[in-house]
Amino acid sequence: MRMAERAVLLMAYGSPRRLEDLAAYYTHIRHGRPPSPEALEELASRYRAIGGSPLVAISERQRRGLEARLNQAAEDGRWRVYLGFRHAPPFLADVVADMARDGVTEGVALALAPHYHPLSVGAYLEAVRQAAERFPSLRLRGIAAWHLEPGLIAWWARQVKRLAVQVPQGSGPVHWVFTAHSLPAPSPEYRAAVEATAAAVARQSRLGAFEVAFQSRPRAPGEWLGPDLLERLPAWGRAGGTVAVVPVGFVSDHLETLYDLDIQAREAAERLRLGFVRAAAPNDDPDFVEVLAAVVEREAQAL
Repeated sequence: MRMAERAVLLMAYGSPRRLEDLAAYYTHIRHGRPPSPEALEELASRYRAIGGSPLVAISERQRRGLEARLNQAAEDGRWRVYLGFRHAPPFLADVVADMARDGVTEGVALALAPHYHPLSVGAYLEAVRQAAERFPSLRLRGIAAWHLEPGLIAWWARQVKRLAVQVPQGSGPVHWVFTAHSLPAPSPEYRAAVEATAAAVARQSRLGAFEVAFQSRPRAPGEWLGPDLLERLPAWGRAGGTVAVVPVGFVSDHLETLYDLDIQAREAAERLRLGFVRAAAPNDDPDFVEVLAAVVEREAQAL
C-alpha cells in the first residue's frame, strides 16, 4: 500500500440514532418489509430500557481511536479511517463512494466482528465488493476473520481475570460461559471460530471448565445455533452459584450486551437464585484499539 493512500473501512451492523429512526432501521434489516406494530413496539421497548443504543457513538470512537493510533505510528503519509454500517447511515455503499471521491485507491476493509459468518461479515464484504465495482481505481482488501488475533485473546484473558474478582467468595460454583450471537445453522465455520476464541482465552487466563453458548436468537423460523444461553440457565440454577459471561462475539455494547445480557439474562438468572456477572465489552478501550491497529497494519502490507 502506498504511504499517501492508506485507508481503512471499518464495517459494523449499525443502529438507529433515535427511536424515531427505529422503523426505518427495522425495515432495512427485514429487506424492505416493514415490521408489524407489535414487533416494532417490542424492539422499541428494549431500546428504551437501555436508554438508546450507544453502538453508533462507540463505533465512531473506535474509528477515531484507530485513525489516531495508525497515524501516530506511521513514519510518513497519512492514514484515514472511514466507518460504514450495513443497516443504518452512513451505509457501506455510500462510504465506499466517499472513499473513491476522496481519491483513495487502496484500502483495508475490517468488520467490527471477529468471527466470520456468511450472513454477517460475509454480507459486509459483499456489500463493499459490489459498491467498489463502480470505482475501478479503488481496491479494498477485505479481512474475513481475526478471532485468534493474539492481542484480542490477551484482551479477553485480562477481562476473565478481572471478572473472577467480581464473583463473591463462597457463593458456590462459577459457571463460566463464552457467548456469541446466534446465527442460522448449520454454521460449522462460525461455531468453530467462536469455540477457538473461547478455548484460547481460557487457556491464556488459566481458566478451568467453561462452556460456549449462543445468545440473542431472533424470533425467526429455521434452525439457529445453540445451545442458547437462556436455555442453559436452569441447569446451572440446579447447581447454584454464579454465571460468569464473557461475550467474546461482541466488540461494542449494543442490545445484545446491554439488554439481552444485563437485563434479560440477569433477571432470568436471579429468578433461579443464581449470581450473574458479565465481562465488559472492548468498546474503545485503547488496548482494543491497538488490536485493531495490529490487524490493519499486517493486512495493509499485502496491498
